[in-house]
Order: sequence, then structure tokens, then C-alpha cells
Amino acid sequence: MEKLLGDIEILIRNYSAYRGAIKWRTYRESSSPPENPISYDGVYVKIFRNSYNVLDCYPISALMKRLEIKRNPSLFQTIFKLWQLINPSALRSISKEVYTVVVESLYKMNQQSLGNPSLTIVNLKNDMEVDFSNKLGLTFAEYYDVVFECIDVLAKSTLISEYCRIIERCTRVISESPIFSMTNLHSKLHLKEPQRVSYYSWMQNLMRNLTPTRNSEQQLPEIFKRVILPRDDRAVNRISQKIPRNESSKLSKGFSIKEAMRKSKSPIRSITPKLINARTNDNNLFSLNYR
Repeated sequence: MEKLLGDIEILIRNYSAYRGAIKWRTYRESSSPPENPISYDGVYVKIFRNSYNVLDCYPISALMKRLEIKRNPSLFQTIFKLWQLINPSALRSISKEVYTVVVESLYKMNQQSLGNPSLTIVNLKNDMEVDFSNKLGLTFAEYYDVVFECIDVLAKSTLISEYCRIIERCTRVISESPIFSMTNLHSKLHLKEPQRVSYYSWMQNLMRNLTPTRNSEQQLPEIFKRVILPRDDRAVNRISQKIPRNESSKLSKGFSIKEAMRKSKSPIRSITPKLINARTNDNNLFSLNYR
């Protein structure tokens, strides 16, 4: 139950209908304000929403399943990629301007917005006030909560793949948006506030898994593998690519790698004599004839 306290605190906020874990809710009923807005009996969690004067009932088992989805490594990685897109400077938080681009893109996917586009702006304005409160920016942890609450309503099933597809679609829409291209992603004005927790404790292991180990070559992209090859291997590979097979067989054992590299470097060919004949004597020495 302790694991759920953070998510329950989010559910009790006065968000619009575009959030609120609707598909996990068992029922909703009208109610007068209780003494405690949160109550549970070991099976259900009941949350009173002051803005609607209703009592929402959630099975604890359903909220645990929801938490499991939220902390899924694949979903975390997908949401983190979106964070990298909107925060290329790796600032500790994002501004309201950047937040608006992300949330508006997600809200436009809601079926209610398709029928009434004005709901996107109305709900965005309401939820922005709740998310920012007295804050100037949102840290990654706060951003993650916001994004998950949005896609949790959009996803009709509990499949991780559907959650990831929604984020991937949002990422494509944002990257192609002309509004996003004009957004100042590097502004630091919102950083003029006290620092807060950037990552939850459960995120630490997932963050480490996103960073490849130094000696694990399989986890590195192909371009990194080429960079970390030993220097001698890279030289031999370049030589073998530049020298045709029929010529490579003519090279004597006494022909060093340095000489081959000197011959293969095109920038100096125009200012050095051409090697037109190379023959070895009994002592494996070359007699060089120059034009």
C-alpha cells in the first residue's frame, strides 16, 4: 500500500476529465465532503474529488497493476526518449512553454477533443495550473507523472505496447510540429527556483540500465564500436580496404605497415614521388626506382 501513496496523491488532485485513471475506477458516486478525502478498507481505495463533489472507488489490485505499468522499463525508456527530444540541453526541468507542446499534443488525441477541439485548451489550462502550482518548471519525475496520467486515459487496454505506441506517436507529432521548431528549448529562466527531486528512487536502476557499460560492446551502437576499435586494427582495416587484392599479394614481408599507410594516403600523393617498382633482394630490402 505504501507504494501507492504517491499515485494516490496524484489522483486526488483536481485534474480535468482528461486524467484521473478512469479505466481503473470501479464506480463514482455523489458525496458530501468527508473528513478524510482518502480512505481504504483493504480492498478498495476511495478518493473524494472536491471539484466534482464525487467519490471515486478504485480496487487496490487495479492500482497495483497500474503502478506496474507505470514502472515498466520499456515504457520508461520510451518516455525518456521524448524527454530527450524536448530537453536537448539536459536541463533539470522543462518550462511551461515546452510542457504545453507535450500535453497539448496528447490532449488532441482524446476522443472528446476530436468532437470538440476547444476542450483541449480548456482542460490544458486547468491542468497546467494544477501541475505547476507555485513552480516555474517540471523536473523529470514530475514530467513523467504528467505524461503517464495523460496516456493512461488514452490507452484503452493495459498492454505496455499500446502505452508505448501512444508516446511514440506523440514524439513523431511533436518532432514534425512547426510550433515545436519555434519553441525555445534552451531557456533557463524557469531554473530560477529551489531545486527539487529530479528522479524518484525507483527510477535510479532504470536510468542506469539506459547507460551502456564500458566493456559491454553488444550494448553499444555500431558507430561507437567503430570508434573504440584498437588503433592498429583500424589502420589495418583501412589499408586492406584501399589496397586491391591483386596488389596486396605483391607486397613483401619487409614492406611495413607505415610504408603502406604512406602509400595509401591520397593527400600526399601529388607531392611525393611515385613508387613504380619494388623488388626485394636476398636481404628483403627494397630497391626503389623513381620517375
